[in-house]
Amino acid sequence: MLALNAVLLVLDTLQWILIGKPGAVMRILSLLTATVYCAMTPFPCFFWSIYADYQIYKDEDRIKKRFVPMVIPLILNLLLTFLSVFYGFLFVIDQNNIYHRGGLFYFMAGVCYFYLVYSVISIVRNRESLEKKGLHFAAFICAAALSRRNHPSLVLWGFHCVGLYGAFHYDYLSQYSKQPTVHGSFNRALQSQAVGKLYAGLD
Repeated sequence: MLALNAVLLVLDTLQWILIGKPGAVMRILSLLTATVYCAMTPFPCFFWSIYADYQIYKDEDRIKKRFVPMVIPLILNLLLTFLSVFYGFLFVIDQNNIYHRGGLFYFMAGVCYFYLVYSVISIVRNRESLEKKGLHFAAFICAAALSRRNHPSLVLWGFHCVGLYGAFHYDYLSQYSKQPTVHGSFNRALQSQAVGKLYAGLD
């Protein structure tokens, strides 16, 4: 999740850098960057919805049954993304190397919101039976993303997904920090171990 969000932010930055740069090579780079970015954008939201579902129900069979229906929007978004290079469904890079939203841009937005809404509804419906694992905090982050009505650029989707990773990170660490020691205090040593595991791959 961390690597995926980092890639999305790098791609978003590249899109801003490449806007308006002259030359065929720059336009090709813009097309490539926009294609990869649009294809990847819903993935953090998808993974979050699967993660939240598992944390709520602890049922692998349930996940397997829902995986195919849940992955269909991702596949459709991938298809539209690659077709956009030729037909401009989700985005258009004009001859001046300027990015424009395509007519079906909000399909991608809808896919992201579909996963967010699914997660929020699941958390709210099961709020009384949930242990305090940080999912209420996660629901707040999702609701904050859903409350945004204007999206001037794709950069907002990157920040929404980073917010989802923040919720994941918070939940993961909270599970360690709340494990009691023999003295009944919070186990900070286990939390430190969790931090080490999360960031070991960054070295």
